[in-house]
Amino acid sequence: MGKWAWLLGLGMIIGTSPLAAQGIDGPASFEVRLQKEAKVLTLKEAIQLALEQNTDLLKAQNNVLKAEATLRQAKASWSPQVSLASGYTGQTSGDQQTGDNYLDNLSLTGNVDWTAFDASRGANIAISARQLNKAQFTLIALKRTLTLDVIGAYYDLLAAESTLKNQEAALKDAQAVLSQTQLQQKSGTATRFDSLRQQVQVANRQQELLTAQNDRDRTQLILADLLNLTQSAPVEAKELAEPQPDWTQSLQATLEAAINRRPELAALEEDIEIAQ
Repeated sequence: MGKWAWLLGLGMIIGTSPLAAQGIDGPASFEVRLQKEAKVLTLKEAIQLALEQNTDLLKAQNNVLKAEATLRQAKASWSPQVSLASGYTGQTSGDQQTGDNYLDNLSLTGNVDWTAFDASRGANIAISARQLNKAQFTLIALKRTLTLDVIGAYYDLLAAESTLKNQEAALKDAQAVLSQTQLQQKSGTATRFDSLRQQVQVANRQQELLTAQNDRDRTQLILADLLNLTQSAPVEAKELAEPQPDWTQSLQATLEAAINRRPELAALEEDIEIAQ
């Protein structure tokens, strides 16, 4: 009695499963497909595209251009100021028709002003120069951060695509075993319980495949967002990850290199100098 109750429970689980209710028998039936054809990129192409199209990076580049213009304007205040003025006067006396005793006067004056010392101008130039340094360091930091984010998203996509292929193969294997078990049941070499158990395995593989598909689509959209592509145009990775050499530096050397090479720290130091 207990055995038949357990088998009845399995049958109810399978019968009420969303996948079973929809008659799903393969990955193509419930695969989440995006609207546009995927854009296939290598890692190098993805990084280059991100550096060209990322909105945050474009804003940082504009900030550098503005800081350069501000510095040029501050330096221009030290340039000599040249002013010119001209004047002309004419006067006639006597016969206006003959122009006797016609007098004219042309004057031209010039003035050059050059400030030899101005503390406020020097301070403005120093502040503008540090603001330019800060903008440049910020741009470098954004480039490095964006590059690392693209590399991470690209490898996440590779891993998601690999997992998806493994889940597709696992589902095919489970379906093949189910077909074989059903044939054995018909021939009397397998029981109804064996078929029900294998149906549960197929349903589990279908759920795992659906999860893998969603993970792949999610990583595609994350990478597309970093590249500033439309969300309806997913990205596919075509370059496999290559093994990298082991890191041989000591912890102390690694920390020193990290501190010396971080542009964010240099930007913060410029903030301190500007505030002082």
